[in-house]
Amino acid sequence: MGLFHMDLTLSCPTCGVHLVRVAPSRYLDLAVCPKCLASGPYEAIVENEAELTSDLQLPDDVADYLRGLRA
Repeated sequence: MGLFHMDLTLSCPTCGVHLVRVAPSRYLDLAVCPKCLASGPYEAIVENEAELTSDLQLPDDVADYLRGLRA
């Protein structure tokens, strides 16, 4: 799977690292902290200033991809 990702200027309120925009499918864009993996729907986080949540279950391949960005 070829995941799209883009660094964002917003930072995680917990970790302080820049969020990453990840599109695991063409129907879903997420804003995710690559350190703690807190996430949320991209538009809700960026446009509506919603809070990140650790309750959103990321697909395993997306979580693995993000962990690879940290390395």
